[in-house]
Amino acid sequence: MKKILILLVSLLVIGSIIYWMQGSETEQSRKNEETSQEPEQEITQEVASTSDLTVSVEKGTAKKEEPVAEKSQVANIYPAFRDCADKVDQKYPGMDIELYKVTSELYADGEMAAGISPYQTMPTASLKSLAEADDVDALFVLGIETVWLATTGLMINQHSDLPKLSGEERSEIAKSHKLDLELLEQGEEYLFRVATLGKVGGLGEYASLASLGMKRLSEDTDEQKVQELIAKILAYSELAHEVHREDGIMQEIMKSQLKSVQRKAFEPFVERDDFKTFKANVQERADYEFEELFSRWKERREYYGLPTHPKFITDDLVEYSEAMEACHKLLN
Repeated sequence: MKKILILLVSLLVIGSIIYWMQGSETEQSRKNEETSQEPEQEITQEVASTSDLTVSVEKGTAKKEEPVAEKSQVANIYPAFRDCADKVDQKYPGMDIELYKVTSELYADGEMAAGISPYQTMPTASLKSLAEADDVDALFVLGIETVWLATTGLMINQHSDLPKLSGEERSEIAKSHKLDLELLEQGEEYLFRVATLGKVGGLGEYASLASLGMKRLSEDTDEQKVQELIAKILAYSELAHEVHREDGIMQEIMKSQLKSVQRKAFEPFVERDDFKTFKANVQERADYEFEELFSRWKERREYYGLPTHPKFITDDLVEYSEAMEACHKLLN
């Protein structure tokens, strides 16, 4: 459990926060056995999911704004973080389990993170029916699956009523797939809805998975649409951070996600001659998108009788979380 808190705290976090990606561990092990699936494997390895409150140590290739020295710095800091977290766990025995219980309600539990939750294997019609009834776990899984499908063309979970594709078939789909904007929008609504209902990991999940889709945009996608998509991703990432305003440790964990999402969203465009102008325009639009998104968030939360800035860390967990927050600051 200590490792779960150190690496996941969940997703973002974690998300990934627990996402890493629900089911991604199971999916990844399957891919490692199917060497013909390299394009799909590359996609999965790049996902920075908030469903596990994951502390992301980047694996991607450094470009322009991501010097190699930064990776070395992260590598040097991480042992200090682990040492700090170990000391905190020793001082507050059992509190890591209590914090895990809290984050499991907000993001994904252990079964979801491993890809073995009943929601990830039941017939798709059953999953959709439960989601329509606002079952938050069903809605969470459906939202992730929909955005993943929009991004990669593949199902991340193996539902009992779906045919199992061969490694070659999956690889071919991964090679040729282009971002499905209609599915992406549908998945966004699922994840925003589940977040307003209480499983706030939906916000970070959308940002993490949608950022991966930027390199799969069709070549003829309108420039304005490209900027709008990136701006929305950044807005969701910022909201995922903002909603944890009352819980310092959760916000601190989300800082890593903010960096990861921004890098992934802009990565396909860094070679543009006008990249600085492009990025500035997107950021300006993202600021506007965040205000709009936060307004929607506030309105929907009020409708459900829930606070705009909920506090999840309470009672005996406060002192422990504050000590652990100091450890996470070593990573940011």
